[in-house]
Amino acid sequence: MRLLKLFIAMLLTTVGCFTEAQVSNREPVPVLESLGSEVANIREQAARGDAMAEYRLGRLYLAGTGFTADYKQAAKYLQLAAEQGLTEAEMVLGYLYENGKGVPRDGRRAFEYYAAAAKQGDLTAKNNLASMYEHGRGVRKDIRKSLDWYAFGEQFLTAVHCDRFQRKFLASITYD
Repeated sequence: MRLLKLFIAMLLTTVGCFTEAQVSNREPVPVLESLGSEVANIREQAARGDAMAEYRLGRLYLAGTGFTADYKQAAKYLQLAAEQGLTEAEMVLGYLYENGKGVPRDGRRAFEYYAAAAKQGDLTAKNNLASMYEHGRGVRKDIRKSLDWYAFGEQFLTAVHCDRFQRKFLASITYD
């Protein structure tokens, strides 16, 4: 019975941690009153080659914040940021290639961008790599590698991001 309770607790905390990690990747939305000047500032920084500004401009184009959504423009700025090794840009660019948004659909390139982001610790990229291996998208189907990527992402989440949450939850469990 104790083992079952512990297993359920670990399962629930892991699911809660994945949800928390996905929500925490979102950026704050600019206030509408200052949106025009903020976009202008981001454009200036991007023109100087600032990778984070290029990434932010790409995300604004994806969302259509400040102007009409344009996946091709988004891909252009995300590519510039990814070339400088910005993990967030590599992850989003992988998504664009996987889904053919603003760029030709290319599973192999999506895999390469996800792999680059995963090597730098991006949990979503690790999960996407696992899914690509699981379903054979962009790479040869390999369940073993899929499980390895899923396990690696879960281990990292559990150990780093959710340690405090897990300790609190596990402490609340009473044993009969």
